[in-house]
Amino acid sequence: MSYRVLNAIEAAFSEMGINYAFQLWKGKADYPYWVSDYQETENINEDGKQETTVYITGFARGSATMLELQKDEMQKYFKHGKRTITTDGYAVVIFYASANANIPTGEKDLFKIQVDLRCIEYAPN
Repeated sequence: MSYRVLNAIEAAFSEMGINYAFQLWKGKADYPYWVSDYQETENINEDGKQETTVYITGFARGSATMLELQKDEMQKYFKHGKRTITTDGYAVVIFYASANANIPTGEKDLFKIQVDLRCIEYAPN
C-alpha cells in the first residue's frame, strides 16, 4: 500500500467530518475518533494492482451511539466504492468490507468499534 491510499482515506474522513488519524491519535482525545492500521495482500500477478485491508478503529467515551452512527456513515460513503485518480495517474478504490463491535477495552465507559476497508490501488499503464 502506498501513501496514495492513506491520502484518499484521510480525504474521505475529512469530507465526512469524522476525526481520523493514521496509526496514532495525537493530542487531546476528541471523542469519537478513529485511527487506522493496515495489512497488505501479496500481489501474485503482474497487473500493477495492490490490495490492502485497512483497519479503522473508533473510540468513544460514555456511549457507543456516535461510533455506530459514524460506522453507518462510512458504510454508505464507501458502499459502492469510493474512486480517486491521483495526480500521478494511480487509481485508488476503497470499499466498506465489514465491522466488529465486539472489542473489549478494559474500561467500562470506553467503547471501541473496528471497520475494515478493502482498498485496491492500480498503477497506471
